[in-house]
Amino acid sequence: LTDSLKSIHKKYDLLRTLLWMNVISVKEKCDSVDTVVYLYNYEEEDIELKSRQVVWGRILNDLKEKEGSEIILIPIAVDQGVESLNYLLKTYGVRDFPAVLINEETALYEHETVEELEDYLN
Repeated sequence: LTDSLKSIHKKYDLLRTLLWMNVISVKEKCDSVDTVVYLYNYEEEDIELKSRQVVWGRILNDLKEKEGSEIILIPIAVDQGVESLNYLLKTYGVRDFPAVLINEETALYEHETVEELEDYLN
């Protein structure tokens, strides 16, 4: 059961990565939407990092609730071996996790409030 769940999660992360790539492509033609990509470790064992990920998740959930369809929030686990994701991480210079990448321009590694995150949106 555990291996099956891990396999399903990896498939979802691949699909989320493809979604992100498609959104980047669309934004090149029409920059009318903000993207917020949340990058985390699915199999994180460090309790401090786990708690940081939980806090990020809550902050980003609040941001999505506030902004609604104005943003695309894409959570992606970085430790699932998705090669196309590794390419994107290198391209955008994301080095540590958890991280939040806003509009492929700003990488955040420390928690911020919803209001502070809104300052990075178009």
